[in-house]
Amino acid sequence: MSDLILLTHAPNRALAQPLIDFLDYHDIEAIVQSDDCGGVDPALNFINGTRILVWKVDYERAQTFLEDFYKQSENLIDAED
Repeated sequence: MSDLILLTHAPNRALAQPLIDFLDYHDIEAIVQSDDCGGVDPALNFINGTRILVWKVDYERAQTFLEDFYKQSENLIDAED
């Protein structure tokens, strides 16, 4: 049984990376899981997307930071309008 659990999905690796970096900044290890042949065939992401996994012990903290990440992203978009 794995100690990794799904935190969220992203459409592709490029859109997952800012969240991964944000979690890493807060000392939460996140793992990207994608069915794109290791980046060789990115079109495969359209089928299953990219999964962002975290360790069970970090899940609750990661959820909190995920909410903060989306709020900050929304604020940036609103500021541009």
